[in-house]
Amino acid sequence: MEVQAWVYRSTSRSGPEKDARAACLRAVVADAVEAGIGHLVIEQDDGMVTWDNQALITATRDLGVRDEFRWEHARARSETLLSVPDVIAWCYRKGDYHARISHLITRERDVINLPVAPRRKKRR
Repeated sequence: MEVQAWVYRSTSRSGPEKDARAACLRAVVADAVEAGIGHLVIEQDDGMVTWDNQALITATRDLGVRDEFRWEHARARSETLLSVPDVIAWCYRKGDYHARISHLITRERDVINLPVAPRRKKRR
């Protein structure tokens, strides 16, 4: 099996991690659609599922692929391939290990994350 990795780096070190995550998810969706990929599997983090879903709904709607692009959250123990990005991310951040996985990285992208507008509260 051939492995290819796309690396997304948030350019901002300030602000909520959720804003950086939303910006990266949007970039992943845009690149996936451009590459003809219509399905994304994300490792499930129970504290982030709702946030991820909202970010992905917004991204797919803004990109005009809301009805075509699908995603799902899965636990690493049920989808063993989800361990591959963890290994690549770990190696990417480590000096001499980075060189060992560089041949797997086919795309690197810096993502500018802008603050996500807060959701308006419903009036009663």
